[in-house]
Amino acid sequence: MRATLDRFVAPLDWIRWRLLKALGPVASRLVIDQELRVALTLVFACIAAATLATTVPIALLALGPLVLGVPHVLGDIRYLVARRRYHTRRPLFLVAGLSLLASGLTGSVTVLFVGAAVTALFAAGPVALRAGVALACASIAAAAWTSGLIGQLVFAHAHNLIGLALFWLWRPRRHPLQFAALGVFFLVIAFFLSGRADSIARAYGLSMTFTGISAPLLERQLTFGVPSDFTLRLMLLFAFLQSMHYWVWLRLLPEEDRGRRTVRTFRASLHALIRDLGVPLLVIATMTAVAVALWALVNVGDARTGYLRMAIFHGHIEVLALALFVVEGFPGKPRAKAPNEMASRAVRTR
Repeated sequence: MRATLDRFVAPLDWIRWRLLKALGPVASRLVIDQELRVALTLVFACIAAATLATTVPIALLALGPLVLGVPHVLGDIRYLVARRRYHTRRPLFLVAGLSLLASGLTGSVTVLFVGAAVTALFAAGPVALRAGVALACASIAAAAWTSGLIGQLVFAHAHNLIGLALFWLWRPRRHPLQFAALGVFFLVIAFFLSGRADSIARAYGLSMTFTGISAPLLERQLTFGVPSDFTLRLMLLFAFLQSMHYWVWLRLLPEEDRGRRTVRTFRASLHALIRDLGVPLLVIATMTAVAVALWALVNVGDARTGYLRMAIFHGHIEVLALALFVVEGFPGKPRAKAPNEMASRAVRTR
């Protein structure tokens, strides 16, 4: 099987090798300089996502989850669970698993943060820090309980930012280019909130009838009690942040968690993916992605809704992982010696 997959990705390695050779010294710098590579990737992602969110937001919101949804959920599982070896810590894994099950079945943000509070108590770290994180999660749970639907909508928007926060905190940041790239990200957010993208979106991207999804429908889904002047702005901002969220799990975090500073071949990346997740899970993910794609051929809107309901748990994984990382330290700067620390470190250096 691996030989067949190697033959499939071999042309991709050849194309990239020819491209790097054509670029000459510039390519050599990108290959060896991880800091530069990550910074430029972040800037490119901001520009590409902002352009698409401004010109074709409906298509982006409709097709993005259908094309990139399953792979990015797989990235969640890979980088937040499998490579951290959390599944080998039975008490923690049991508590986190029950929390995910409860929050997934209820769809409740309150239940999610109650579960995050309990999970933090089972982390490996100072008692005071575990208690502090648990108290913070419990406070968010209480706020979500009192706010009702507004809390659900806030989490829908905040979920995209959680992925970006995980990426930024993954390891220490010292290179000026990385902070410059982060500045570009915040400038794009300011661009959408200022309303400057509204007229462009109205001219080009709000009439994608083939998706079966309308701008008013998405505005109602993504806003609640917001003045009408801001509903379009929030929808466009959500389209941008959702795209950036996909960039994090499919491109930026793989760069951060690779354990090597140079570029890896597609063949080596494929082998690492199989090693981290195993063939059965990859087969299930592939079948799910194909099923979603076939569903989309029948009805794009229904397929999108079905995928979002099916994948709701992945945002919950990110919340639980963030609570654990705050206690134990982020993968690139661990604080506590967790029971699986040596195994996790061995995996990261492969």
